[in-house]
Amino acid sequence: MHRLALPTLFAAAHACSAQRAPVAPAPLAPAPVVVADVPPPPDAAPAPDVAPEAAPPDPRALRLRALANGSVALADAIDSARGVTIIRHIEAPPSGRGRARISDQRLCGAALTRALPAIRRDLASAVEQAGEDPIDCGADGTCIIPGMEYQPAWQIYFVDVQGELRLDAVAELSLAAMGDEWVDAANAHVTRALTAARARPCPQRP
Repeated sequence: MHRLALPTLFAAAHACSAQRAPVAPAPLAPAPVVVADVPPPPDAAPAPDVAPEAAPPDPRALRLRALANGSVALADAIDSARGVTIIRHIEAPPSGRGRARISDQRLCGAALTRALPAIRRDLASAVEQAGEDPIDCGADGTCIIPGMEYQPAWQIYFVDVQGELRLDAVAELSLAAMGDEWVDAANAHVTRALTAARARPCPQRP
């Protein structure tokens, strides 16, 4: 029997041992990191537009519209002791036919009663001229509806009588596109008529 040399035996044993040794698996490559596109946080949302609260309609403008449409009886809105003053200061028509209308009339008692339909027509014309626009009423109790050339303006006067708004006067005035002399005369006419009417009460039946 042949005997192998000792170095040869060690070499063979080492070869067998190397063949039987487990082979460690290769390390796995790390999974790729996917970065999602995240939108940046939005800026603070702008405050919503808040419309300013509209001023409540002037009670005199409401009264005027109510008288014009008949929802308030005109007779109930007039102080019998004051009556109503009707003033006209209107330029001549552009056709050249006719003259300027300049007049004032204090209406009391029976004359006032007869004139109520005509006064209501005047108020309806004023409100129709105003349309949907707010009616401007001043601190002196006057509601003004502007006019245009050959369209007179309206000035409606109210007074407070024991907490109730009463119709005091109606003035129809040509003011737009008129010269200073005409406008000054129209305003002076209104002042004179109102001063005279307010200086004395309407006669009262016993």
